[in-house]
Amino acid sequence: MSKTLRALILFIIAVAAPTLVEGGPIPSLELTPPGEAAVAPDIALNDLNGNPASLSGYRGKVVLLHFWASWCLPCRDEFPKIKALWQRLKDKDFVVLAIAEDSHKAAEAFAKKEDIGFPVLVDQYGSALRSYGIKALPASYLVNREGRLEGMAVGAREWDSNAAYDLISGMIK
Repeated sequence: MSKTLRALILFIIAVAAPTLVEGGPIPSLELTPPGEAAVAPDIALNDLNGNPASLSGYRGKVVLLHFWASWCLPCRDEFPKIKALWQRLKDKDFVVLAIAEDSHKAAEAFAKKEDIGFPVLVDQYGSALRSYGIKALPASYLVNREGRLEGMAVGAREWDSNAAYDLISGMIK
């Protein structure tokens, strides 16, 4: 399957998915709650410098776990919004973990071009993607300080909105 066709299929799924997921959305961002208090599956990947990193290493912080790919247009459009949210909250107990469903080379080139300041982890073979059951990109998960899932989103969101800031600020307190 060509990259263009794959990107088109994932985009269509990402646009339709929020209306297909069961459970009530979290207002404004249309985040779907996980149902029961689910523990976020731990992931262990390398960052762009080759250093190992894991979700459990950020226990005690609120984490926006964001799955993306450089070839995914909605992902690329969403990154400035995520970066803006991170800029507002980076000095608090909040971190963005950007999980690149890409080669190291592609992820590194994108991160450098966009001047991403938060950790980018490379999931070239999709192990983290599979552990979360992700079928479309972008996909984001909010993880609380205890490592439990608070909400998920398939498709781009307005992460630079006041609603996102208020939601995450409330989780940090």
